[in-house]
Amino acid sequence: MASTDRAGFWDITLEKWGYALKDLAIRFGLHALGRGLQAVSKMDSRIHDELHDLPEGFVFKISVLPEGPFVVWKKLNGYLQFLGKQDRPADLVMNLKSRETAYMFVTAQIGISDAYARHQVGVEGDLSRAMLISRCIIIAVRYLFPRFMCRRVIRDLPAMGFVRQINRLFVYLLAIPFGII
Repeated sequence: MASTDRAGFWDITLEKWGYALKDLAIRFGLHALGRGLQAVSKMDSRIHDELHDLPEGFVFKISVLPEGPFVVWKKLNGYLQFLGKQDRPADLVMNLKSRETAYMFVTAQIGISDAYARHQVGVEGDLSRAMLISRCIIIAVRYLFPRFMCRRVIRDLPAMGFVRQINRLFVYLLAIPFGII
């Protein structure tokens, strides 16, 4: 939209609103991923099998650089527990290198695998565990987004049978809004 005044007031205001809306979308998307990954880790045997290799009490964090939002999970009793914004030392930190990358990730414009390939994700910790967590995130993204969106960001779509479709409904209705499951 072209500015209507000489000082460009409207351009600056719209730009600030754009940043604020993107930041809100990133925060909501990371929160939905956090609660969704917690719920899916309890419902899907594929994630449970992946988590078997992690030690009990393993903490990992996904953050947005520079100084952006972050979310933290902990493996507890064989499942992932979403800790939200509790800033604590993590065994593995996955840094999304910019807000644009984070926005593209939470809106399913880019997958975690593509972000790694483009060097838009930095890892602090064991790389093999980061790949394990990435596989868990891919399965959780399959629950969170419809098939037509997942096809763009996931190369081999995980299967979603009837029971998993019902579980997806529970994730949408109970896990993300209320943290139940």
